[in-house]
Amino acid sequence: MQGKNQNENPEITGEKQDTKFKKGQSGNPNGRPVGSVSIVEGIKRKLMEIEPENKKTYLDLFLSRYFRKAIKDGDVGLIRDMINRIDGMPQQRTDISSGGQPLFSQLTDDQLNKLIEAKANQVGVAGTASGEGKKD
Repeated sequence: MQGKNQNENPEITGEKQDTKFKKGQSGNPNGRPVGSVSIVEGIKRKLMEIEPENKKTYLDLFLSRYFRKAIKDGDVGLIRDMINRIDGMPQQRTDISSGGQPLFSQLTDDQLNKLIEAKANQVGVAGTASGEGKKD
């Protein structure tokens, strides 16, 4: 009988390997490393800086140009974007409850059995909800 070679690749041998992360434990318990760069934070900082020539923040200059293009130039896409950012995107409701009826997973066993009986009677199969019955 051959001994188990510890250098064998579990993917080749088909043996289950331990996973790196354990269930319920964070893969990054210490968070983002100190000194790492965030693009969003960099943009936010830059927008708050004063532009030397105009003596306004880059945020003010950006918003002025944005509003001018949206309103004065009539850019419908920017106007829509502006409204969505002020009021939020319109909610889209979707009925996934089978035409206003509860989903099967929300029915009790009794309700489900009655539904099965009604459908069986509708298609001409007599019997119980357990599937027993015969075609008329």
